[in-house]
Amino acid sequence: MKQQIKEQFAEALRATGIDLATSATEVATYAAERGAHLTAAAAEPGFGEALDAEQDRVWMFAARRAVRSGDAGDARAAGLIRGVLIGLAGA
Repeated sequence: MKQQIKEQFAEALRATGIDLATSATEVATYAAERGAHLTAAAAEPGFGEALDAEQDRVWMFAARRAVRSGDAGDARAAGLIRGVLIGLAGA
């Protein structure tokens, strides 16, 4: 059941349009780990605060992966543009 939730979460992340490329599965795995961590606190006072903190942790994990993916894409695009401009300048 948890594997199914993890897979559904990874698919939902991809569907948001956030470019996580291959990282959606990593984010879903991390979320599953943090969810398992929350299990111990489910019936405890302060669960809402713990849930908020875990949500922030998963969000930051996802954001770091999105930035890395974006940075790599930006570098490739910048190199491509530079190459085109060099080629055009020499033409």
